[in-house]
Amino acid sequence: MAHRVVFFLSLLLHMHVSDAQIVTEEVDFDYYLDTDNNDFTNHFDGGFGMSQIETGGITGGCLELPDSSSWGNDNAIYCSKYKPVTDDTVFTSICFKYDSALVHPNSFQRALSIFLRPQADFNHYIIASVSGNKKIELLTYSWNNNPYPPLILHTNHWYRYELMVIFSTIQQLKVIATVFDLGTTGTSTPIQVNSSSGTFTDEVLAMDTSIQVSVTAARYGGATNLDNFHFEGRPGLTDCVNIATGIMQEMNDPAISVYPIPATDQLTIACKEFHTETIHATIYTLQGRIVKQFGIWSPETIVDIQKLSAGLYYLKLQSEKYAETISFAIHK
Repeated sequence: MAHRVVFFLSLLLHMHVSDAQIVTEEVDFDYYLDTDNNDFTNHFDGGFGMSQIETGGITGGCLELPDSSSWGNDNAIYCSKYKPVTDDTVFTSICFKYDSALVHPNSFQRALSIFLRPQADFNHYIIASVSGNKKIELLTYSWNNNPYPPLILHTNHWYRYELMVIFSTIQQLKVIATVFDLGTTGTSTPIQVNSSSGTFTDEVLAMDTSIQVSVTAARYGGATNLDNFHFEGRPGLTDCVNIATGIMQEMNDPAISVYPIPATDQLTIACKEFHTETIHATIYTLQGRIVKQFGIWSPETIVDIQKLSAGLYYLKLQSEKYAETISFAIHK
């Protein structure tokens, strides 16, 4: 099944994050090799009870959901983090399939929640939810949108929940949450169901350079499946589990170098200050498929890449004290 992670990004090898422009990323959960190698495990961390299946989504695979969720702690954390600046507008959205028969009115469950949390202080959050009683809830460190606008949701319909945040000044933010009906297939022309917005002031959230993005959902809130995650904004530091998401960044440790770039038949990994710990290395395609794994036990390792096709790849290096993902190209 073809992988449907699409990156719209001007790729410059080793481009520093602070210079990065707006990036759009999509994870459609259509790539599935096995339980350990799929879009969800390759691009998200956490998400207790969520699992990817090969069918049941809008265009293929999707995420199955647990009955209930500790909605503040069991989030599926996406690889990318926002790093907004003044006048930036950032978007996060995800689609969910709804079934009113699953709702447990007496449980504290939400059908879906999108979290934005600054690295400096996770208490300065934005939480945008579709509540179990079918309302749009927006919560921040200092503001909420109560009374919450109601939603008319139909069983077996797909919906897209979109969170837009406008960093209008150095401290002021505007949040807009919108729900769109996508019909029973998820591919119908989007029809807006309802929206909610508000403005608040939070210097910590506005100034942080690493705002974590995560989602959570539960069947007891009425959501059966999740699909088509969307991330659009200025990328900050990554928090990837297995692979990079297309955001280029400099290696934090100048003592490790990879060359030549572009490579042809061999790739050399040089550790100028090599210590005794083993470094585990994994090469991924842009689609998240693992094509080579090996260990690094010496100051210089030569990797045979003759069997790899021309194109752009990611190399993840990880040890007990070090973790980094870089890109490299292969030319034939």
